[in-house]
Amino acid sequence: MNDEEPAGAASDRFPFVLSAGERRSSTANDVVRDADWRKKDKDGSLRISPDDATALGVVDGDRIRIVSKRGEAEAPAEVTDTVMAGHVTLPHGFGTEYPDEDGKHKIHGVAVNELTDIEDRDWLSLTPHHKHVRVALEPVAD
Repeated sequence: MNDEEPAGAASDRFPFVLSAGERRSSTANDVVRDADWRKKDKDGSLRISPDDATALGVVDGDRIRIVSKRGEAEAPAEVTDTVMAGHVTLPHGFGTEYPDEDGKHKIHGVAVNELTDIEDRDWLSLTPHHKHVRVALEPVAD
């Protein structure tokens, strides 16, 4: 196992490591619920270190595009010292569709599986490396 490489090496194209599927206070179980049930973080923020946020020119609440080799998504930024520079996190259980008060369907948050590539996986179990997804981050212009 010492010779096993993580999912993709660092590159200029994908310099950040995304831990996809972080457990948070509102995602502690597998029950899928309407986003109104969540008391905070209704759209599943991307947690990012203060140093990385400064380098990207984003602050709390700014929208960030997350790009992996499989897909891309957008999420609001949550600047926090709970993640190390070079690492970002998204919660699991998001990316679900619910009707709003007008009956129109809206997708809340990022479905992290849309960013996870099946080719980046454990050689034995074939489970994708959800906790080591190489991504690029781009601020979304208003």
